[in-house]
Amino acid sequence: MTCLGGDFSISALLSLPMSVRPEDVSSVLTEAFPDFTIATRATSATPANNEPAKILAFDLEGPDQPKLVMALAEIFYKHNVGIKDIITDTSSAPFLGYNVFAMKAILVVPFRTDFAQFEKDLQEYEEKYGMTMAVTDPAQQQQEEDIEDGPDHATPAQIVSSRTK
Repeated sequence: MTCLGGDFSISALLSLPMSVRPEDVSSVLTEAFPDFTIATRATSATPANNEPAKILAFDLEGPDQPKLVMALAEIFYKHNVGIKDIITDTSSAPFLGYNVFAMKAILVVPFRTDFAQFEKDLQEYEEKYGMTMAVTDPAQQQQEEDIEDGPDHATPAQIVSSRTK
């Protein structure tokens, strides 16, 4: 459960017999909870997209305002970017004069994506909404850290080798 747009939102993946239609589930839930908005659809627990992709870490922070998430979702949709994991938060910042919206996500970006255009669209978003954004490659960061550690840093293979001698 999460708070989305000032309301609580629940998403669930249910395994039901093939004879049960999404409309049947929706009507039962709507009858039980008349004050709630209920939406159901058929789906699968397996990912729809198994194409090769790059995993990127995404951090966003700035003034909370309408359409932030919608505009970002449109960019992700345009470039076929999936969201593997996401955390959002809105916090009060009276010293700034506005609330701060923050998002951390793990993105799945297909290799076929035009990365230059994706980056351009993200920069335009960042400027339009006054956000601070960082997109990083966790795999590349790990390689750079390994290089920075230099020869004094033992690799797992070296540790195993030293224990077997």
